[in-house]
Amino acid sequence: MALNKLNSYHEERLNKVRKWLESEDAAFVAFDSITVRWLTGFTGSNGAIYLDEESFILFTDSRYVIQAPKELEKYKSSAECKICLDVVKSISIIAKDKPILIDGERVSWAQKKKLSLSVKGSVADSRIPIQEFRSVKDQLEIGYISKAATIAEQALNETFSDLDDATTEKEFAALLEYRMNLLGASGPAYSPIVASGENSAFPHASPTSNTISDSNLLLVDVGAVFEGYRSDMTRVMSVNPLNSKEREALELVQEAQKLAIKEVKPGVLGKDIDLACRNYLQEKGFGDFFTHGSGHGVGLEIHEFPRINSKSKDVLKENMVITIEPGLYMPKSFGVRWEDLLLVTSKGVEFLTNPRETQKGIRLG
Repeated sequence: MALNKLNSYHEERLNKVRKWLESEDAAFVAFDSITVRWLTGFTGSNGAIYLDEESFILFTDSRYVIQAPKELEKYKSSAECKICLDVVKSISIIAKDKPILIDGERVSWAQKKKLSLSVKGSVADSRIPIQEFRSVKDQLEIGYISKAATIAEQALNETFSDLDDATTEKEFAALLEYRMNLLGASGPAYSPIVASGENSAFPHASPTSNTISDSNLLLVDVGAVFEGYRSDMTRVMSVNPLNSKEREALELVQEAQKLAIKEVKPGVLGKDIDLACRNYLQEKGFGDFFTHGSGHGVGLEIHEFPRINSKSKDVLKENMVITIEPGLYMPKSFGVRWEDLLLVTSKGVEFLTNPRETQKGIRLG
């Protein structure tokens, strides 16, 4: 992708936040690496930003005296880089008596207290607007997420192809991470869930030393990171022929996912998508075994706005990236989940993961 296109995306994000700040007649301060990266492109572990109608400043420490300006230049960010030891003191001088908005979920109590005592203006939470801004992806972000999804799928294909009678869940997980890195990922989006047999009945199972071939099915929940952006998918694979109960559960989960995906379009509430899954599984007598939400947003973080659960009033918008992931978990027996990564379009969805049969993952129906 041409560098001037990279530049325009970051400027568009900045302009979006600035327009909001003008309506609030306030400044915005962020201390977390996610928001800092989204607005500036800076990837260091210690950074803060101050933004108002005139100033846009990235604060960091001397470890990044070379890296920070270089990354700002790469994305042609208009942020001014300042190396300092006391960020809050510097912000208090710049802000004067201007009200300051922060993301309350991403600021520690100590940071908020120090900021409140140092500045003359008020300090208030701005979590919801920032979450919503980040939830609508630009084409650069969509491309990165799509690439991460492709890497994870290919790594899972290759790892499953090498499965033998002695492979354990832990070995499979380690090989999966290794292959994602070889394919260009900077790491896993989260610790992969690799669960066979009874272990698959735990929605967030940890890989064990169990031999995979001793069970009928293998559940793998995996994602990669590419340029900071994450992917997410879950597949169920047949190691040995599935029994009737396993096959029935998987068929129900995949049908529930299809029904939910049909509901996805701009303007729909998260809870309405969730209920499409939940009501179907309830009607089939399996509602008690579906124990989590039906999906979530994905981006620089693995769980982002919007939430897709039975209480969510989050409104879907075009260019959000979400998962739909119904599952059924039978205690002391087995569990199944099928999860795809989707781009919300003006008319519905575009799959960022392969919706068809994948790496011997079993797509029924």
